[in-house]
Amino acid sequence: MAHVVFVDSGPASLAAFEVAKGLGHHVTFVEPLDISTLRLTATSRDRVAAALEHVDRTFTVDRLAEDLDGRMRLIHEELPVDAVITTSELAVLPTARAAESIGVRTTPEHRLARVVEKDLCRDLLVRAGIRSPRHATVTDAGEARTAAREIGFPLVVKPSRGTAKEGAAIIRAQDGLDAYFDGRNASRAARDATLDTLMGTRLVMETYLEGVLYSAEIVAGGGDIRVMMITRRERATHNELFEVAAVMPSGLPQERTADVEDYMRAVFGELRLTVGVYHVEFIMTADGPTLVEINPRMMGGMSPFVFRHVTGVDPFRVLVAEHLGERPELPGPPFDRAGIVVAFGSVEGGVLPADVERRVEALVDEYRPLRHSLNVRGGDRVPRLTGNYSVLGYFCLGARTTEEARYLGRALISDMSDALGQRLATYD
Repeated sequence: MAHVVFVDSGPASLAAFEVAKGLGHHVTFVEPLDISTLRLTATSRDRVAAALEHVDRTFTVDRLAEDLDGRMRLIHEELPVDAVITTSELAVLPTARAAESIGVRTTPEHRLARVVEKDLCRDLLVRAGIRSPRHATVTDAGEARTAAREIGFPLVVKPSRGTAKEGAAIIRAQDGLDAYFDGRNASRAARDATLDTLMGTRLVMETYLEGVLYSAEIVAGGGDIRVMMITRRERATHNELFEVAAVMPSGLPQERTADVEDYMRAVFGELRLTVGVYHVEFIMTADGPTLVEINPRMMGGMSPFVFRHVTGVDPFRVLVAEHLGERPELPGPPFDRAGIVVAFGSVEGGVLPADVERRVEALVDEYRPLRHSLNVRGGDRVPRLTGNYSVLGYFCLGARTTEEARYLGRALISDMSDALGQRLATYD
């Protein structure tokens, strides 16, 4: 039996507690009270309480960045810790630092810090001659105008330490760049204050990449990386920055899959990422796979459940094994089934119809999702889609092939738009 400590969690990743307990481990959960993915996603306390039934001990820390090290040392003194894990992007750096403080296996914090800061990550790749879009770091409109002249339009601007697509935009001309900075203060004021502080003021501007968006789920394996899944990510037609579906497997041909594996080995080798399960987004350009961002945590949303459906392997078992220094068995293509996670986001926002529960239940009966997290009530006012934190909920659907999964996802979004009385973000 090992002692496994989880720090914060994404809503769907609460399932990791039960998996770790089922493997016979002693499970501890540390919940931060200041900045937490569970809080930012408004995860119900009933849902958290149900997950905590599989936890042996629970602790809280008032301030994640300042208090986690001390709490972890106390936990370790009481019962030696074997693995420290987070599935929360917000907790990545404090968790790595806490693991280092007690001598537990981890990728060092200083290496992860170069990954979560997107400009620093790109600087390293460029110096190593690894394919990466042209970029610049800016802090204000004047610097941005200068950078835009060098990079050219269209371009992407986003916080260096960004999360969930907050503060990101595709800019196609100078007037769009001016509008972005004109509205920047209002956007920051509307954002969660603690999250805004974490994101800081540094921005990355980079070349807009043409191509299909994918993600790779990478097991670091002590430096011997393995790709456990490549996923096709469907982008909203009204705003390409928003992802509205994730399809497994990706449908990439074998030669392209080999290109992805080679590229990921080069990237991870240069950045010296040695421990953990990583979610890496990239564009398949005409020149080959090109990095969008590295998330030093496993796949989010409800993707773990579709992964398990497609492969028969529980990704949380892989996560725990990786942090314990084991070499878990990973699935490999070809897969005999497919699946899709569909995210529902309102393009304009608005009020839901009075009988929305009945309408949604009818679609649950029709589509029979593997799992879903859409809980809405008649008369609720729903927000406009601005990023992952404003998604209304998810459906996971099984399919026979990648293309069938993509078709089912589009059909579901159309039907759900009618049910919710909202124009929902969709894809081509």
